[in-house]
Amino acid sequence: MRLIAVLLFAIAALSACSGDWPKRAYIAPAATDETLERHLPIYYDCGEDKPCDLKAFMERLDVCALVVISDSQPVLHQVRPATASNRCAGRVERERYGVASIAKSVTSVLFGRVMTDPAYGPPVNVHMPAAAVLAESGLSYGDEDVTVQDLLLMSSGMIWSDQSETEKYITVHRWPDGTLASDFETLRAGVEKRLKKARFRSSDGEGRPFNYSGFDTQLLGMMIEHRLKSVPELERPTLDQALKHFIWDDPEVGMRKLAEWKADSGRHPPAYCCLYMAAGDLARFGDWVLQQYLDDSKAMNDWLEASVYPHRGTPSKCEFEDFAEERHYGYQWWVLSDKKNGFTGVGKGGQYLHIFPKQNVVVVQLSDMRPVTDRKFCEAMWVHRLIADEVTR
Repeated sequence: MRLIAVLLFAIAALSACSGDWPKRAYIAPAATDETLERHLPIYYDCGEDKPCDLKAFMERLDVCALVVISDSQPVLHQVRPATASNRCAGRVERERYGVASIAKSVTSVLFGRVMTDPAYGPPVNVHMPAAAVLAESGLSYGDEDVTVQDLLLMSSGMIWSDQSETEKYITVHRWPDGTLASDFETLRAGVEKRLKKARFRSSDGEGRPFNYSGFDTQLLGMMIEHRLKSVPELERPTLDQALKHFIWDDPEVGMRKLAEWKADSGRHPPAYCCLYMAAGDLARFGDWVLQQYLDDSKAMNDWLEASVYPHRGTPSKCEFEDFAEERHYGYQWWVLSDKKNGFTGVGKGGQYLHIFPKQNVVVVQLSDMRPVTDRKFCEAMWVHRLIADEVTR
């Protein structure tokens, strides 16, 4: 259990998003959203005197918004009334939530869309050396044996002295007087500085160790941005423009609200965090991913099937009352051992994009950013599963 807690706190630390990003990249919507209230008879053993229902779940886990889509149709879009005891007010009012490390899963989708399309350059095989792909954008990577797949699986083997290094090297930094530190004005400057002193653990015969790291995701994002120079429709070769072009502007996805991705002084968003969107739009994105995954005729099908395969075991289990599952990692997605539990994008403070292919259901939970214990994480996974099973009865 302690290992789970350590991993979750590492997720929180490495996914932390500074409020000091100097730019905002806005992604325009097409329509308006709506709230859909519906009673779902969810009751579960929560360790209290009586079973918990969905309302109790939202209170217990500080949930601000809960959205459910089944068979591509909205089932539930419920927000938690703001009170003096919770921090949902601002998020609910502006209808834009920080999704934290769910941005990593979004980056993985963009990677598959851009890096495997011959229209934008030679398709990248995940077994290629990461150094060869990074060299295209002028970055020197210190270990020729690290593959692109290693980066996708958080298994680069890069040695970190402490958990704060992701923020230290690749998040915009301000000195105590409020001025920007010149060495950290751009993500690229921070990445280049870190790569110059990078050290790596070698493989032990079973691959490099799993080490949840926003730096690996950032390198994937920089690969994408280099290839985006070959997309003439983009105003800038940046991740936010790719998200707008490939997802927000696609009428099949049907986005309805303004999204925002914080960015450095060069207007480059971090690949690993700091993306804000409406709860309904996150659910619509999840449903688009789900339909691409379910239909083998879709362009993204092969990539998504590979993305959510349980490639890597992690040093943690998920346990809550009678719910016990192994946790695995795919290409920037978390995967539980039972296939009926689907795959999940996870962000610090209780942000989840939980996709259930067996039930054709998407569950979005956006919470108020309080620290999440291992038990609360697993409670969320279990209740999402109960919801998915209930709406497909």
